[in-house]
Amino acid sequence: MFPAGKVGRLQKVRYFMNRMTDKMTNFFEKLTFQSSTDGTTWTDVFKADVNLREGWNDKSFSTALKTQYYRFFSATKEACQISEIELIGNIVEDSSATSKTCDIVVKTLGGQTQTFASKLTYADSASSVVTKITPRYGTYKGGETITFTGTGFSTTTSEAKILIDGVACTVSSATSTEVKCVTGARATVQSTPTTILTFVGSSKNGHASMQKNSFKYANYWTDLDTWSGEYIPQAGDSVVIPAGQTLVFDADSSPILKAIIVQGAFVFIPSTDATHHRKFDAEYIYVDKGGVFEVGTEDERYTSKITITMHGTRESPQIPVYGNKGIFVRFAQFDMHGVVRDSTWTELATTVNAGADILPLNKKVDWKAREKIVVAPTDFNLDHAEEFEILSVDNSGTKTILKVDRPATYKHYSGVTSFTGSNGVNADMTKTLEMRAEVGLLTRNVVFKGADDDSVE
Repeated sequence: MFPAGKVGRLQKVRYFMNRMTDKMTNFFEKLTFQSSTDGTTWTDVFKADVNLREGWNDKSFSTALKTQYYRFFSATKEACQISEIELIGNIVEDSSATSKTCDIVVKTLGGQTQTFASKLTYADSASSVVTKITPRYGTYKGGETITFTGTGFSTTTSEAKILIDGVACTVSSATSTEVKCVTGARATVQSTPTTILTFVGSSKNGHASMQKNSFKYANYWTDLDTWSGEYIPQAGDSVVIPAGQTLVFDADSSPILKAIIVQGAFVFIPSTDATHHRKFDAEYIYVDKGGVFEVGTEDERYTSKITITMHGTRESPQIPVYGNKGIFVRFAQFDMHGVVRDSTWTELATTVNAGADILPLNKKVDWKAREKIVVAPTDFNLDHAEEFEILSVDNSGTKTILKVDRPATYKHYSGVTSFTGSNGVNADMTKTLEMRAEVGLLTRNVVFKGADDDSVE
């Protein structure tokens, strides 16, 4: 609920689902996001579909919603497994008007106020919004073409002005939804990076809303100029990234480095080849106050493969408070986001006996050949969990069937049994027991791990 006279102009909703059991029965088209103008009469905005998953889900709206009340609703308690909700938008006046005229009032530090005779008008038709900038990073040497995507742009190239960290980005083309420019050169370190798109003309006049989008000048790991023309870091070296500097790791792999101290930003950008596998090895990674460590973000995920491996033993020197062999974050930003998977675990549809290499799953999943899975034991021996590699995937039916790389060593049960009897009150009571072996997807495109050769078994 928003304050009286105000409404929430909603562009996106994000919600975190806890462990879900039987998605199609308990959640599909039962969990509903609704809006209301009075808190009594509710209108369905969207319902949970087959893409609903455990963890974060999001829904964007091409046309922003604008009302006072929002809620998630389900007639059954099983669907209400939401632990966190985030509404993304802004609070505006409860009005259908597309423009608003305001007084211009200036208040001095001494407490005096001055109201000017002229007025300031905010109009939707004159507003510009940036929804995406590609690429998000580029060399500090300049000369790269950047594309600003959004709405409400001026189509006159000469009216668009772009400043990135105070350096002009020369506009080369402009349409109502896209502006392109070529970056200029910038100093290596910049303490206050900013990206500003402005239109100066008759139809559009003023700054575009950047919506948290920005372009960052960066140094690249493989560029010798990053290292003063000397040499790229070798095994055992330490690297300090000062505040105001962004360093992009664009090499295929690194030697085992001693330490990375991040006071600015250390960024891993995915390859356009989804099969490309980047590897980074170090003993310590310390992200200091205000620093950024990024392997993809929620909106710009890491889409190729990467493995970050930490090295060290129990006897390795420890950073006070934090320890060793890890990534340590102190009042800083840490992002690690790989490709979203529709399902990371499910159950067997039918029992898999020892010697079988076909695994029928209890639902349809997006798993792929050459990915690794684990099947849980259904006896009393925890060591009977088994790992397999998927050879092929059959999604021709309503549920997925996997062929794996070897026969199962143990039996993995899946079934439903009903028992009828008396509980002392009712003579004929029927209880149903469902037991199925869980099947989990082990493969991820972003992997953070400890080195196998110096890990304690």
